[in-house]
Amino acid sequence: MCIRDSPPPYNTMMRRTIMQQCSYDMVVMGAGSGGLECGWNAAMMYGKKVAVIDTQKVHGIKPDYAALGGTCVNVGCVPKKLMMTGALYREHMKDAAGFGWNVPDLVGDWKKLMAQKDKAVLDINKSYEGMFNDKLVFVQGFGRLAGPNKIEVMDTNDRTKVVSTLDAKNIVIATGAWPYNPPFEGIEHTISSNEAFYLPEAPKRPLVVGGGFIAVEFAGIFNGYKPKDGKVTLCYRGDLFLRGFDADLRASLATQMTAGGVNLMFNENPAKVELLPDGNKKVTFESGKTEIYDVVMIATGRKPKTTGMQLAENKVELNKNQGVVVNEKNATNVAGVYALGDVIDKVMLTPVAIHEGSILAGN
Repeated sequence: MCIRDSPPPYNTMMRRTIMQQCSYDMVVMGAGSGGLECGWNAAMMYGKKVAVIDTQKVHGIKPDYAALGGTCVNVGCVPKKLMMTGALYREHMKDAAGFGWNVPDLVGDWKKLMAQKDKAVLDINKSYEGMFNDKLVFVQGFGRLAGPNKIEVMDTNDRTKVVSTLDAKNIVIATGAWPYNPPFEGIEHTISSNEAFYLPEAPKRPLVVGGGFIAVEFAGIFNGYKPKDGKVTLCYRGDLFLRGFDADLRASLATQMTAGGVNLMFNENPAKVELLPDGNKKVTFESGKTEIYDVVMIATGRKPKTTGMQLAENKVELNKNQGVVVNEKNATNVAGVYALGDVIDKVMLTPVAIHEGSILAGN
């Protein structure tokens, strides 16, 4: 095996030389749901020699928030559902009073929630490690194209340092997507869903910006764990959030969230965020209205994660959002280079990426 997570005890120069000579039937850039599905199927079902590249095995803030399992497992569906389930207990316990239960004052323990969430995600990361063997190899680092059928693996923490070079008959780009930050003044004082999964304390007075399900769900999570004197606000530039969903459902949910204590601001959008000396943020809206919040979370969509991969330099066609353009067989315009999942800027859902990975491996 050319690359090991725990290399044998020969000197670094010899190990690097051996790694540079490695060749594979397939190299997958990205260890998310789609990438792992594609790599696993190619190796286990079709007997191919496959390498999967990603920057880390287990979840954490640095360097990229995600790890084995991708966005869904690390900073997406899985931890969000755990946190949402926890937040719903507050409403369930309130309802219990109407059925004869004497319910004490409800105080959520955010730190305990985060610790349990981290443990659950780590368990999944560890389970994925069992996928790798002599046929399916994990390579830790940041992958970028370096010419026809060639990938450079950069050091996880130093993207200027090449640690190995891989040759591949087929290259699969499956690096997912990244939160989109709108270009208004003071955007650097805001957070995205990535940071929200690692907040040390439950926000007391957060503003969630956006109208998709990520924004709506995080407003509910923050509302469930807010301090007694806390207030959660969600603002959306349109008339009603969750555009494209059932109209009655959207209206009913808005009513329920308002009744539950969430302040909904429709037809509002931030124009500027200022950091105050006490750490709070002053938000000026496009309407001219101003408010003070302790956390401002932006949830206005996601963009394909292709920065630094040298795709354009290697003639891979990208769309206006820097997503990889593919045909009906997930092939790019460059021979031997394919892409799947969120990075192709189509339907950004885990089951879609898994299906694409399965089909591509079979082709």
